[in-house]
Amino acid sequence: MAVVFTYGSLMFDEVWSRVVAGQYQSVPAQLSGYRRLAVKGYDFPGVIADVNGKYTVDGLVYFDVANKDLQRLDDFEGQLYQRVGVSVESDCGAIEVDTYLFCQQYYDLLADWDWCVEHFSRVGLQRFLNRYDGFEVLS
Repeated sequence: MAVVFTYGSLMFDEVWSRVVAGQYQSVPAQLSGYRRLAVKGYDFPGVIADVNGKYTVDGLVYFDVANKDLQRLDDFEGQLYQRVGVSVESDCGAIEVDTYLFCQQYYDLLADWDWCVEHFSRVGLQRFLNRYDGFEVLS
C-alpha cells in the first residue's frame, strides 16, 4: 500500500478513475519547494524542485493505494516522470507520500509558465481524456 500525492490530471476523478481500479480516500495537500509547470504542447504539468523555495504545489493525497494500482500509476506516468518520496502538508499535518516528479532529462519540454488547474478543468480535461484514452506512453 502507498500514499500518493497527485498535482495534475490525476486530481480529476475522470482521469484517476480510468487509471486505478480501487476507491481511495483523498485529502487536499500542499508540496512546498516545488513548482508545477506546463508541458509544451500538452495539457498536463510537470513538477520540479524550486531552487528558490518560493513555490508551493496544491494537490490531492490518496491513501492506501494498492500495489496493482501503484503499478498502473507508474505505467500511466511513463518515462517523463520518476516516482519519489516527499513530504506534503495537509490539514492532518505532514504526510510522507510518493509523487511523480518530471525527469531532468526532459526539462526542455517544460514551459516557462505555471500550469493552471482552472484552465485544465475548463479547456484541457476533455482534450486530455480524448487524447490519452488508454494512456499510452509518449514517444
